[in-house]
Amino acid sequence: MLTNKSIANELGFSNLYNLYSLRTWEINELIKKDFDRLGINDLAKLCIDFKNRNYNKVLTTINKSGFKLIKIEDQETVSNFFNELIIGEIDCIKAVGKAFENKFVKKTSSYNYYIENKDEFLRELSIDKDYHDRKTSYKSGNTTAKQMKVDKELFNEFLRKYNKELFYFDLFKNKKVSFKEIINYQEYIDENIKSEYITMHKTKGGEIENVMIVLDEFFWNQYDFQIIFSDEELEKKLKNQKLFYVACSRAVKNLICIKLIKEDEENNLLNYFSNYEKI
Repeated sequence: MLTNKSIANELGFSNLYNLYSLRTWEINELIKKDFDRLGINDLAKLCIDFKNRNYNKVLTTINKSGFKLIKIEDQETVSNFFNELIIGEIDCIKAVGKAFENKFVKKTSSYNYYIENKDEFLRELSIDKDYHDRKTSYKSGNTTAKQMKVDKELFNEFLRKYNKELFYFDLFKNKKVSFKEIINYQEYIDENIKSEYITMHKTKGGEIENVMIVLDEFFWNQYDFQIIFSDEELEKKLKNQKLFYVACSRAVKNLICIKLIKEDEENNLLNYFSNYEKI
């Protein structure tokens, strides 16, 4: 699948995907950056080790973070905590907070810096009258620069702040992402679980005997595969062509490309493919 959204739904981390898609189309990069700072990645890896019964590795890691396994009750604390994260619906921020309290994961200066920046950003928004006026206008239905009667630069800056505010609200207050989703996502990234489909980006560097590429940008407005075969928008065309090339060049033996096309696309396609078949 082109879109990670479809895979996120399939593998059980759709809330996480939807949360980060508000802020960027380079979702994996931003998730890694945020989760490294918040200690979430360290905790997710511990959960996966526990889930895979690598108990010695888990105990060694949490011991280095400050947790001491002395009594039987300590062993129960460890077991109950990780089972709650793996099976339950505890949200990711509460989970990492409990991990800090139990000394399973160390709270770093990066965590404190992230929280301070978040709080300062929200504080500045709370006293920004222009932002609140534009937010009211936006929520009333004025969702373009023209409708809001501001220039494009101001509108884009407003939208960046608005999406960032929503992101912080949903992650820290609405608690939309369970830690179980974090584990599902981490296992997908580590390729511990396989999806029936993979994204074009994730195929880079691999070889696959038989490849079928579905050129569908329905869920993702960052790509438009129609312009691969046109003479318009050179910069965007090259971006689409590069991704298409990555996917096509994975095939070892057989390659099939499928695309729903409009009538005006057919002539352009004929210039590129002599053996196409209309279905």
